[in-house]
Amino acid sequence: MGRQWVIMDPMRIELNGYAVLEKIATKQGNSAHVTVPLAWLGKRVRVVLVEPLDRPE
Repeated sequence: MGRQWVIMDPMRIELNGYAVLEKIATKQGNSAHVTVPLAWLGKRVRVVLVEPLDRPE
């Protein structure tokens, strides 16, 4: 199955949390990876895409 592209419109997301990091996702195998502090190991985290995906040509 190929990639699925969804038209993405910006949305407002409100949540409660304890820290915020803004990083660039890097390639790792067949997916993307975001490094967080070791102290976060085993904790629940949320990742929010803050810029639109590139549309296919």
